[in-house]
Amino acid sequence: MRFLDLIQKAFDKVVKSPAMTLQLVIYLIVINFLTPYVFISEHKSVAIILICCIFLFSTAFISGWFQVVKEFTKKDLMGEFKIPILLEGIGKNFLSTLIASLIYLGFLALSLYLASLVAQLLFGNMNFLVQDLRTIPQNPSAYFEYIKNLPVDKLYIIYGWQVCFIISSAIFNFLFMFYFPTLISDTTKCQFLRPFKAFYKSLCFTFKNFFMSLGLYLFIHIIYISLGVFRAVLMSFIGKVAALGAVISMIYLVAYIYFICFIVMLLFYYYEEKNSCSNGSDCIGQNENGDIISKED
Repeated sequence: MRFLDLIQKAFDKVVKSPAMTLQLVIYLIVINFLTPYVFISEHKSVAIILICCIFLFSTAFISGWFQVVKEFTKKDLMGEFKIPILLEGIGKNFLSTLIASLIYLGFLALSLYLASLVAQLLFGNMNFLVQDLRTIPQNPSAYFEYIKNLPVDKLYIIYGWQVCFIISSAIFNFLFMFYFPTLISDTTKCQFLRPFKAFYKSLCFTFKNFFMSLGLYLFIHIIYISLGVFRAVLMSFIGKVAALGAVISMIYLVAYIYFICFIVMLLFYYYEEKNSCSNGSDCIGQNENGDIISKED
């Protein structure tokens, strides 16, 4: 499949699947309602319990929502909310998604730790920054003024650490790009073993389709950076007008939600298309709408 065709078909799937976007919006509303209670809680134990509840709720939603996305890659379900598929996905994938999320977070922490070791070895430590941040006022203008007045040698350390973390995050995100599409598509019955098998299979898939995976990765990040730059430029011009600033923020939020849906659909669609058509006897092809069809359908 050509790169532009893949992008077009993934975009069409998102446009024709409003239920998928609506489910994500409802989830974000719930999370936005629960998260402030973590910070205003007076007891650490209550905050920890809330964090665990949010994590488990997010895992349940992801395990079901990804199943919905997978179904949308196969056929258009326009106008259908598909709660049964969401609940079926939670039942089928919750435990494996929970373990996979812990694996994901564990490797993320490891990558950041290794990045900090490399940064400290190459550029030195940043203890001065931690100490200085405690003494300056907590507002953006104060931070900007602080950075502006730093000597060159300290700026060199800060920028060096940033580069190390950016490189580490880029490598991590590239390697785990197809982890969850692989996890949801894996047919291993044991949910405990599925995340470990999916981890290996996702790495094999990424390197087997290296250039296409790299192209998708760069494309995703170009869009993400473009959205941020576009919002920053608009806010710099009209941010002083409160009403217009609120409108721009709302437009950006809607665009960002559709961006998430598009990226998830793009990765799932590409994985399903390649995985289905690499199974010879299990793949027939695609219909005129670009839906993946197999002999099971």
